Amino acid sequence: MWIGVAKEIKDNEYRVGLTPACARELVSRGHQVMVQAGAGAALGLSDAQYEAAGAKLAADAKAVYDRVSRSRSHNHANWRCSSLGRSSMHTCIWPRIVS
Repeated sequence: MWIGVAKEIKDNEYRVGLTPACARELVSRGHQVMVQAGAGAALGLSDAQYEAAGAKLAADAKAVYDRVSRSRSHNHANWRCSSLGRSSMHTCIWPRIVS
């Protein structure tokens, strides 16, 4: 499965859809993860941490919006970036990884 993580755009929004640890776990289970550059910066999570976890970096939201995990609801700007009919968007997900 392809999983995309875009940077949050709402004022005073500091959450991120996936941490590097979650990205590492998903990649280890065969998923492909793409993270927008700077998505975790507000929490002190660097792009290098995501890359080390096996995620690919995307330069901007347009490059990642076909596979998006966000911590807040989507707005019209988000939908304009997506390829409607191809996207699967989820909000407020809490994955439970069971060994």
